[in-house]
Amino acid sequence: MARNQTAPNTAATTARMPALFWGRAGRWGLSFTLGATVLLALGYFTPRRVKPSSDACAVTIYVSGDRFHTSVTVPVKTANFNWYQQLNRADLGQKQQSNGGYLNFSWGDRRFYLTTPSLQELKLSTTLRALFLPTDTVMYVQGTSQRPQSLGSYQVQSVRLSHSGYEQLTTHLAKSFARGTDALPVLLQQNPYETGTFYAGTGRYGFWQTCNDWLAQGLRVAEVQTPLWSGLAGSVFRHLSASCSDE
Repeated sequence: MARNQTAPNTAATTARMPALFWGRAGRWGLSFTLGATVLLALGYFTPRRVKPSSDACAVTIYVSGDRFHTSVTVPVKTANFNWYQQLNRADLGQKQQSNGGYLNFSWGDRRFYLTTPSLQELKLSTTLRALFLPTDTVMYVQGTSQRPQSLGSYQVQSVRLSHSGYEQLTTHLAKSFARGTDALPVLLQQNPYETGTFYAGTGRYGFWQTCNDWLAQGLRVAEVQTPLWSGLAGSVFRHLSASCSDE
């Protein structure tokens, strides 16, 4: 009799196997999601501490952006650096040639910048491609006669840097331009009547390296406090703090 009961028991166990598998997979997936969420939250709220420096603050830069994207605005010229020695002023448009005192630098997915005039026209395919595939990048340089101002959801925070800190930041920005055989930044697209110009960028874009991560890396070498995880704009703004001395 016992031998006759083996087949039904085996069939019942076999029938339960898919449910057992998906149940375990669901628990593993939930555990992974919760663990990743905790780690990202810790990275968001935890700063990378910078040691206070005795170097005097000498240059003011401006970190700006919205809930998704950050960029940095710097003076065209300081006592030790002139961006017109790195970029062809004529490439930046007539407005920049006549009244430019600052340059805003942004880095990001090339297709998004070149094919998406506004967020309202953003395609899901462009977003998914940028996040999950390593994509080509772009540097967008925009000239302005005045420092940026906060407006609505667009926020601006000023940060003071020492001369050495600013030099490190300019090195990071300069290395973000892909260069041709003439060692000049590779121009992709320009509007001769405006102040924004697109150049080929270095590095690859993805969820592991966003525009906010790129900016945080530049701020970090400039001795500015940044978060452990800088994937979101809010985490960058939250921890901004320079190490130089204004005394």
